[in-house]
Amino acid sequence: MEETLLFEIEDTGRGISKEEMSKLFNAFEQVGTKDNRAFIGTGLGLNISKTYVEMMGGRIMVESELGQGTTFTVEIPIVKGSAEEESEKKEDDLNEQMLSAPNAYVLLVDDNEFNIKTVEALLSLFNVNARSVYSGREAIDIVQKEDFDIIFMDHMMPEMDGIEATNEIRKLGGKCADCIIIALTANAIYGAKEMFLANGFNGYISKPIEMRSLKRLLQDWLPKEKVKLKDMPSGKKKQNFDPEFLKTLHKLFYKNNCDKYTEITAALDDGNITTAHRLAHTLKSNAGQLGITALQSAAEDIERSLKHGKNNVTGMQLKILDKELHKVLEKFSGFHQMPENQAEAQKTVNPAAAAQDAAQNIEYLDAKSAAELLEALIPLLKSGNTECIAYIEKIRLLKVDEGLKKQLIQQIDDFKFENAYNSILQLKEIMLK
Repeated sequence: MEETLLFEIEDTGRGISKEEMSKLFNAFEQVGTKDNRAFIGTGLGLNISKTYVEMMGGRIMVESELGQGTTFTVEIPIVKGSAEEESEKKEDDLNEQMLSAPNAYVLLVDDNEFNIKTVEALLSLFNVNARSVYSGREAIDIVQKEDFDIIFMDHMMPEMDGIEATNEIRKLGGKCADCIIIALTANAIYGAKEMFLANGFNGYISKPIEMRSLKRLLQDWLPKEKVKLKDMPSGKKKQNFDPEFLKTLHKLFYKNNCDKYTEITAALDDGNITTAHRLAHTLKSNAGQLGITALQSAAEDIERSLKHGKNNVTGMQLKILDKELHKVLEKFSGFHQMPENQAEAQKTVNPAAAAQDAAQNIEYLDAKSAAELLEALIPLLKSGNTECIAYIEKIRLLKVDEGLKKQLIQQIDDFKFENAYNSILQLKEIMLK
């Protein structure tokens, strides 16, 4: 009814007498209890309904006749949504769109390789170009030479943490005084936002990083002219990693964390609580990014027990950490060994036979297919797109120098896309001769 929502609920029950009508909406009071002893309630249902309706600026009315039934009528005014609701609508609209920023250039600062590669891959899903460094000191050096749209700065790093590095960058003045710096943190506790803002950051994003949060952050902080939004293709609800990339993440996790338990216990034995705390923090973050909640929780328990420079870690906590980490490493161990390593191992047994078998069994790509493969890889590597990982098996079928081929595969596997791009150009030049 124009600006009013109106609805009725009608029943054909026993009805309500005029005497009982006056106490119908009272709390903890029921009508008709004499005739309805089998139906026991609290006497709050209609009282709560009336309260909700009135909170929305509406009213609830009742008409009834004994033996004929009852009709409840509700009227609620239709009010324009609040700013918060409008914001939620915009958020929903953004989630239905694909974000792409091929001309954006960001800097990642993190001492952990797994974190770097994960964030690089997440950014590649939005076609964002990323440069990575592994320390606050390197970040200070590079921002003086290059311009970045956003700097993602890890909070906890050895030697110089993210807060110190950010303060040093701000002190440089000029473009660095106003550059956008976003904290990467696995400790998104109450008050974290205020703490980061007070220390020179423009905002923060918590680890494990979620696609939705990253998309919103890019939308908010990248220059508007560099952001392109378009509707999701029919049937596609979100941008995701491909299975090949997830295998690579598992391999990276194994590589970066296979000795983590030994490193933590060694630091504790040496009384180096700061190092042990940082190692547990890193393991917690890595496990969280892959959704390994049991290991994430075990590492977080260790981290929490090492706060404020005190070692309150128990033997049971270490035992649980060892158990959970062992389970994950055992699961991921199959991804750690690369096929070419296995082939090399076979060659050491009988090199001549291995070479002969390889020559007989491998069907190399013809010249046309090889050229098409390189042409497909060039734009992917140039933009740092992780989809190039899916082409590794085809690269093995290129009939070119084995050393250069292995180098290219390793570069892609290590996310060194810029180096891989140069290797592809070198391969292309060799094949055209």
